[in-house]
Amino acid sequence: KPLWQGEGQLGHYPYPWDLDGDGRDEVAIGYALWDHAGHRLWSHDADLKDHADGVAVGNFSDDPKAEPRVYAWGSDEGFLMFDRRGTILKHVRIGHAQTACVGKFLPDRPGLQLMCVNFWKNPGIVSLFDHDGNLLEQQEPIHSGSPMLPVNWRGDGQEFVLLSGNAREGGMIDGEMRRVVMFPDDGHPD
Repeated sequence: KPLWQGEGQLGHYPYPWDLDGDGRDEVAIGYALWDHAGHRLWSHDADLKDHADGVAVGNFSDDPKAEPRVYAWGSDEGFLMFDRRGTILKHVRIGHAQTACVGKFLPDRPGLQLMCVNFWKNPGIVSLFDHDGNLLEQQEPIHSGSPMLPVNWRGDGQEFVLLSGNAREGGMIDGEMRRVVMFPDDGHPD
């Protein structure tokens, strides 16, 4: 049985998180936040025209008492960061932003970092943000988009990002956009 329903921009991936600490998850969907009972708490669906291709919610700082934030990779809207009440704290137009990749890509910096890749119009441009939504790095490692999956490759606390399985252009990159792992040309799919 459906528990609730609502209307709004869906985006690609909803993200559940207990933002208010009541033991029940709120759900970030597109540019809106819904409570556990299906009441829309806030929405920017009317303000932001292109849908959210990726969403992440959490306290990605090193301060365990810091307020969680909602992050969105919003296609042509770029990168957005909201507070839990829905106020837009950052809106950085970086192109057609996709994916939601969060990890410890730069071990010498506080908190976690957020990485995305652009599709359409400017594919392959990779942007790295800190947990406060500041753009740290931007490069084009390859001229195509990819899923940008975080990988704990070495187990030492630093994560890499899977750029592609392609033996010639793919591999994994670190937070400085350096290709740090290459894959063998053994006939695997990419």
